[in-house]
Amino acid sequence: MIKNTTQASIHVHATWLHILIIILVPALVFAKLVHYNFVSYDDNIYLQNPLISGGISISSILHSFTTVINDNWSPVTILSLIFDSQTYGPNSAYGFHLTNILIHISNSILVYTLLRQLSNAPALSLFVALLFAIHPLQVETVAWVSERKGLLAGFFCLSSMVLYLEYRAKNIRLFYISSLLLFAFGLMAKAVIVPLPIILLLMEWMYLRRKIEAFTTKNIILHALPYLAISLAIGVITIVVQNKSGVLSNTSILPVSTRILNALVSIKTYLTQTIYPTGLSVFYPYLKSYPLYLLFIYFIGFIVITGVAIYLYVNKKLVAPLFGWLWFLFMLLPVLGIIQTGSHAHADRYMYLPIIGLFFIILEFIKYIQHKKILGATTLKIMYGTILLLYGGTAWVQAGVWKDTESLFLHANKVTKNNYIADSSLALYYLGKHENTKAWEYYQLARKVEPKYATLYTAITYELLKQNKYSAVVLVNRQMIQAGVRVEDGYRIIGQVLLNAKKYKKSISSFQQALDLNPEDYYCLYGIGYAYYKIQKYDLALSYLHRIETTQYKETKLMQLFGDIYMRKGNNKLANYYYSLRDKNK
Repeated sequence: MIKNTTQASIHVHATWLHILIIILVPALVFAKLVHYNFVSYDDNIYLQNPLISGGISISSILHSFTTVINDNWSPVTILSLIFDSQTYGPNSAYGFHLTNILIHISNSILVYTLLRQLSNAPALSLFVALLFAIHPLQVETVAWVSERKGLLAGFFCLSSMVLYLEYRAKNIRLFYISSLLLFAFGLMAKAVIVPLPIILLLMEWMYLRRKIEAFTTKNIILHALPYLAISLAIGVITIVVQNKSGVLSNTSILPVSTRILNALVSIKTYLTQTIYPTGLSVFYPYLKSYPLYLLFIYFIGFIVITGVAIYLYVNKKLVAPLFGWLWFLFMLLPVLGIIQTGSHAHADRYMYLPIIGLFFIILEFIKYIQHKKILGATTLKIMYGTILLLYGGTAWVQAGVWKDTESLFLHANKVTKNNYIADSSLALYYLGKHENTKAWEYYQLARKVEPKYATLYTAITYELLKQNKYSAVVLVNRQMIQAGVRVEDGYRIIGQVLLNAKKYKKSISSFQQALDLNPEDYYCLYGIGYAYYKIQKYDLALSYLHRIETTQYKETKLMQLFGDIYMRKGNNKLANYYYSLRDKNK
């Protein structure tokens, strides 16, 4: 009895020591992030949103469930950012970075817990959890405030799995219900964890069926059904929201065959970067063609890895290789680009949870080395330390890339080719700093690579308008029209700039070209009406303005213009009528 008590005490102390190590190591690697600012790559979209910057209130909590920010429905993420904004202040980047680091450390502890539950190998679980905590591929998720959603999804996903295993071990119903709720929260942070029900089924079949006496196929399916229902519901909501926002790429732009080929290349890239994490970038441009021989090699490699994992499971009774490989594939499936969102080929942040599957394989490989005594205990410890030191050092350097917008995208340009997102971001950054020569250089580079990247033109236009650089606005929008993107917007913006410059006849011509594309455009109809009013062609002005009168009768500015025109025409009765509508609508 004394011996068992002593062993239990040693076990508890070892566990707490492991957790302390897991807290300290990533804290050292990522500590400098708290000194960094936000980056102008989505951070501004989230943090300048009034819902988030306004802090906590009953209204903000309710609106977080009905608001779509940056084409994502993620109420749990919004609530988390609101909390940080309230706690630290909306412009205090250190607080947002600190929260990211704390969530990541929590996730690392959960990985350790999960591995111990499944492998019962404390020392190896510690090593793999540290590998998860400081792997360079994790830097983007931790360093980027906008990727709070990925960290939260990871936290709730891993917590759900840990509680599910506790439920299956102890049959306490509360653990099961809590696991379901945490899964739902995770999906409302970021829907990438929709494959969790499949992972649970694999875990049941491969790990638990030998340990649980009452194991039946029907039983595990019944356990999985509520997870599947929640996954399906929130997955559909996410796709509908993103489709409505226009971020899902059309198959005419990216055919399904191209997406499948890119998925194959992405799997190879993720495997390579897991082992040799160099050339990491915030954005990887999408390549639409690949050498056929490479694709053949990648496909054969995929088949071989899958075949070996199945062979080891069936013939050698080794669970981890097949389970880890399937974890990697299924967790990666939502972000492999089959349903393509955005224009990136792949992303470091997409490996945050899938990489755990590969770590299961590594854990099994190390157990094999230990069992066969291929390497001595001291040699193994030196190997563990060297690997962690190399990956931790690389992650520490990679974290420095996120110091600010300039360093982030200069690095992206350094490690990738034809990176129009990096060029566009640098153009905007330097324009905001009034370094116009540099800004124009990167703007032209972005146009050369991707002339139809509409966001480039609209973002540059917005910044130029803030700085009252109207001739440059006209030039940029003419280039946008030449590229054949947002042509109507281009004509409208040029028309408005010319109108403000009192070049009324030219503004009418530009507005009219926009109207040829959309005859119901309110701003163009109003702009033409106002321009004709200014050159004293009142009947022509009225012919355009009356086209929007019935739908915009509450628009104070429009009613004012009607009143002014009729006053100039000498029709005081109608002038006073419209002025009264103006006053009524104020």
